[in-house]
Amino acid sequence: MKDYKLLKVNLKDNIVIVEMNRKHEMNALSSDLLEEIDHLFSYFLKQNTDLRVVVFTGGDECFSAGLD
Repeated sequence: MKDYKLLKVNLKDNIVIVEMNRKHEMNALSSDLLEEIDHLFSYFLKQNTDLRVVVFTGGDECFSAGLD
């Protein structure tokens, strides 16, 4: 799996937990972040056919401020 700059990814069993990591920007959806999310979904759809759940989180303070 690729190392992401703006996402923290944890895969356990059939569950993926994805934490957006742009805390100083309140996890606003930048073009770079959206590209990483697109790559992540493309990777898991091709490589992990047993995947059952993807959980997105923004961490402790904020989920997302919206589109950047």
